[in-house]
Amino acid sequence: MPLKVEDLKTTETYKKAMKVDVSKITPSGNIKFWFYRDVELPTASGGKEKLKAFLVLVDNRIVLPALKGKMMICRGIARLHEGKIDFEAQQGDVPYDLIKLTLPRLLEKPLYIPVASKADAGRDAGEKTAAAKPEVPPPPPPPPANRPNYAQLNTSWNELLQRARQAVAADSSRKGELTQAAEGIPALLSSGNFQEAQARMERLAKLLQAPSRGFLQYRTSLLQFAQAKSVVGGQIATLKGKILADYPDQAELADQLAGELEDLNQELAGVVDEAMKVAGNQGSPVTDAVRLKIRRYLTEIGTNPLVKQADTNPLGVPVTIAKTLGGALARIQQTMPA
Repeated sequence: MPLKVEDLKTTETYKKAMKVDVSKITPSGNIKFWFYRDVELPTASGGKEKLKAFLVLVDNRIVLPALKGKMMICRGIARLHEGKIDFEAQQGDVPYDLIKLTLPRLLEKPLYIPVASKADAGRDAGEKTAAAKPEVPPPPPPPPANRPNYAQLNTSWNELLQRARQAVAADSSRKGELTQAAEGIPALLSSGNFQEAQARMERLAKLLQAPSRGFLQYRTSLLQFAQAKSVVGGQIATLKGKILADYPDQAELADQLAGELEDLNQELAGVVDEAMKVAGNQGSPVTDAVRLKIRRYLTEIGTNPLVKQADTNPLGVPVTIAKTLGGALARIQQTMPA
């Protein structure tokens, strides 16, 4: 059973209820989880205890009003991995530091920490983990004011050429403009026309610092998903209201339908949030994991029976989940840099 409001009376009642829910985590269980930060509960002795990592399993909707104002750190799916509890985040980052400080006795099993997260697990518990941004190479140093010479310009040219190759590898749509900008520079250096070579290299350096057109289109498609998500959220709320108005005795069904559709809406938002992190700047490549998740959710939107049921509802409520969210995800997929 998910947490109930009465389970939050004291830290003792909370931990007792959670131990029951933790026991349901299996290798194939796919139990949903949510982590909130700094939730304070009374203790049986009359004091208070602040839980830096507050865990909710199975369903958070019943206790959500009691957690209003508390920051959700992450949410996802929990399962057993080699006898250890594995929290796989679908939105946000798993707070391994806070879990180790707050929940070791509650979990009663070792915590599985992926290899990529072991460095983060040793950080200070209050530090917010941020996605590492790759360093952008500095523009080539300017040649001496009076006489640029071949050795200096050739070194700068080799650096620019390497940066241009990296930019094309990250976004193939840039190949044409960068090739055109670089054209003729080696010949100018070989012929001793250093001033013209230097001028063209400066133009190429500025072009490398500017966002590419393809990258801007990708960022735009990610931002447009937020609008699509908002539209679908409104449609779901309208559908629920219509069910309650026409069939008051079906309130529980309306709540369940709206809740499951909104969960799917939030899961899609989590995937796009991950893509937004990767797209922090044009030097960050789109990972295979992000591509796979976008493809998987495109298939899910097109085949999910609940989505079809909502989109074709007989109540006259316009609902376009597959078209609106599927179209937004398709635009993200089409504009992803190579």
